[in-house]
Order: sequence, then C-alpha cells, then structure tokens
Amino acid sequence: MVTGFYTALATSASVFIGILTALLASNLSNHNVQRKRIERRIEIIDARLTNLNTQYEHFRDTLEEIREREEASQRHEQAQDQVDEFIQDHVGSEFDISPDDLTPRRLQREFAEYLGVDSLNEEQHNILQEHFGDIQEALTSTSSLYRMDGSFTQVDPEIMASNHQIEQQWQIHTEERFNRNYRQWIETMTEIRSFQDERKRLVSRYESLDPSQIREILRATVATIILSIGGPLVAYLLRVSGVTIAKGFPQWIEPTFIFTLWACGLIYVFKHLRDKLNQEGGELPDEPDITLDEETPETN
Repeated sequence: MVTGFYTALATSASVFIGILTALLASNLSNHNVQRKRIERRIEIIDARLTNLNTQYEHFRDTLEEIREREEASQRHEQAQDQVDEFIQDHVGSEFDISPDDLTPRRLQREFAEYLGVDSLNEEQHNILQEHFGDIQEALTSTSSLYRMDGSFTQVDPEIMASNHQIEQQWQIHTEERFNRNYRQWIETMTEIRSFQDERKRLVSRYESLDPSQIREILRATVATIILSIGGPLVAYLLRVSGVTIAKGFPQWIEPTFIFTLWACGLIYVFKHLRDKLNQEGGELPDEPDITLDEETPETN
C-alpha cells in the first residue's frame, strides 16, 4: 500500500518534470537562436554607426571650417575698412609725423588708439602691415593714395568690378557648399538616431532572452527531481528491502514525510519560476560612443 503510494508520487512528479524539462530545453534552444540573431544584427548596427559617425564628424568639421572661414573673411573686410578709414580720416591730419619717423610699433599703437582698443587682432595687424608703405606715402605732402571715398587712385575700376564679381561667385559657391554639407549632416544625424533607437530595442529584447535564467531554472528542476522523485524512490527501495525509515514512530509519519518532500520539491520549482519572471540579465557589446550636437549649425 505505502510502496504504491511512493510509486505514484515519483511517477506523477517525473511526468511533470519531464514536461517542464522538455519545455525549458525547447525555450533555451529558441532563446539561443534569437540571441545569436540579435547579436549579429547589433554587430551590423555598430559597424554602420561607426561609419556614420565618421561621416557625421566630417560634415560637422566641414561646416565648422566654412563658418570659420566666413568669420575670418568678415573680420578681414572689417579690418580693411578700418584701415581705410584710419588712413583717410586720421593719417596726415591728427596723425601727422615725418614718414622717416614712422615705425611698425608706432603705427600699431596709433591705430589701436584710433580704434579705442588695447590691442589689434590678427587681421587688423596684418592689413596694417600691408599698408605700411601706403601710410608712409600718405604722410607726405606731395601725394595721397586715397581719394575722399577711401579708394586707391591707382586701382582700375574694371579690375575692382572683376574682383567684386569673383567675390560674389565665391560667396555663392561657399553657400552652396555649406548647404550641401548641412543637408548631409542632418541626414546622417537622423540615420544615427534611427540606428540607436533600433539598437536600444534589440538590447531590451536581448536581455529578456537571458539564458542564465533558464539555466537557473534547470538547476531548480534538478533539486525538484531529487526531492519529488528521488525521495519517494528511495523510500520505495527501502520499503522493498524491508527497511523502515521511521521505525518506532506511527506508520503515518513516514508517508507524510515523503509526501512533504514531494510537495516541497514542486513548490520550490514553481516559486523559482515565478521569481525569475521579472528578473533581467544579459550583456551586450558597448554601444559606439557617438555624441550628436544638441544644436544644429546656423545656415548661411
């Protein structure tokens, strides 16, 4: 009677454990396939992100270069106008010394005082040096290289018109180059963010497929096999051998103890499955370090 009870406990537990183990093995295999697929996709995304980041930095640097050149050109034009005004309005009137006494240091100091600044920037210094000889000539009483409008008397109007046309064409070319790189910069940034979003979704999916959770469940299953199947089988073997576990105790103690082991084994595996449902785990390669600008460069 008792041996039949032990046999029934072991049989029922073995059927349940067999089904559970088959399901876990199937899930583990399926998870591994999906994780490998996600890993390969993430490797492709990371390679693409690396290439896009190189393009992104190229377009960004090009935009910065164009902007710096434009700012330098504006500073150059401003410095040129300031030197022209200095020669026209100040040289020969308020600043009237002998050309032989004029030195670059003296000229720089006088120009800085005229502008009301402590020091000259690079463009102002260079243009002033370029016109050092012109200023010496402007200090003479016999000639002046400037008209009242500040232009050189020797410059041919046709040459000035040609230079102006060349400057306009160069400005148009610069604006087109800036706009072209700006569009490519925006498109690259948009593509990077799209891949980053996809990567985050894949990482979330990858972590939800962490095989370590299934391996822990398999270990819990082994413990259940020992308690729910091994316990009744050992008790059955001892009964068949004529050995009584709870000798000297009431007869109901031994089957109750074995049943308790059987129940504890099943309860343990069910509890372990429940505890693992919301746990996260898994590791993926680090995402490429890409920093996108918060603000886009201003268009020309």
